[in-house]
Amino acid sequence: MSNTWIKMCGLKQRAEIEIAVELGVDAVGLVFYAPSARAIGINEIDELLPRELKGTQVVALFVNPSVEEVQAALSSGRIDLLQFHGTEEPEFCESFGTPYLKAVGVEAAVDTVEIEANLHRYQSARYFLLDTFDAQEHGGTGTRFDWRQAAALSAVTKQKMILAGGLNPQNVGDAINRVKPFGVDVSSGIEAAKGRKDIIKMKQFFEGVRRA
Repeated sequence: MSNTWIKMCGLKQRAEIEIAVELGVDAVGLVFYAPSARAIGINEIDELLPRELKGTQVVALFVNPSVEEVQAALSSGRIDLLQFHGTEEPEFCESFGTPYLKAVGVEAAVDTVEIEANLHRYQSARYFLLDTFDAQEHGGTGTRFDWRQAAALSAVTKQKMILAGGLNPQNVGDAINRVKPFGVDVSSGIEAAKGRKDIIKMKQFFEGVRRA
């Protein structure tokens, strides 16, 4: 039975978050990137989050935000981790005094040595998130990259790696067995439609991880 860390991202409804908490996921992700179909506003944080999260952490996802945007989310007092999905420099990510994870888009044409060098710049990150590179979407594409790249990085990096990109209830067990990541992150793979989660798929994904 796998104890792989689980994050469900892009949740927009309180009921979705409540289900995730009841399942026992390690983290839920709130998207603060306006172009995304999964985006919410800073003023929605309190209304979306249950008072009791039972140990589930709240991750705030940004793409090249301003300092003020990040500080506004942190001022809610409900954010445990920051997730930076753009080209933010390490100094920027570190400047808020809050643990962060840095997302890195993986391209087929880029070898793992180059990716590892990029990861090395973010040594202060609590986690690295490997996702499929997409210059427009910045995550949540539902497309997977070559897991052999992730497996090679997982074997050499000393940081805790989170695998994302095209994961769903059907393939997450295989992904865990092949890559052996610290954690997995899912968004589109548990959706009924873009921006709306499917409760059955959420449960199936959680069970798929635990069975791995």
